[in-house]
Amino acid sequence: FGSWPRAFLPDGSYKRLIWTLKDEETSLREYRDPIEAQFSLERFRRTYNVEGPHQALRYRVPANVFCGKSDDSA
Repeated sequence: FGSWPRAFLPDGSYKRLIWTLKDEETSLREYRDPIEAQFSLERFRRTYNVEGPHQALRYRVPANVFCGKSDDSA
């Protein structure tokens, strides 16, 4: 998970991430092996951090907010 955001703020964002991971990924799937789980979790991570806007971030993408990328669409 080397590309997760550098730090989690003490506002519950880490807990929200874990809840979302459990609710939208791991509780819905039965992985055949660790490699399948790793690929599936990486796909989730990319969607969560790079593709999906978050309400708490004023509908910006976390990668843009936490990695310093500009986001002119907000």
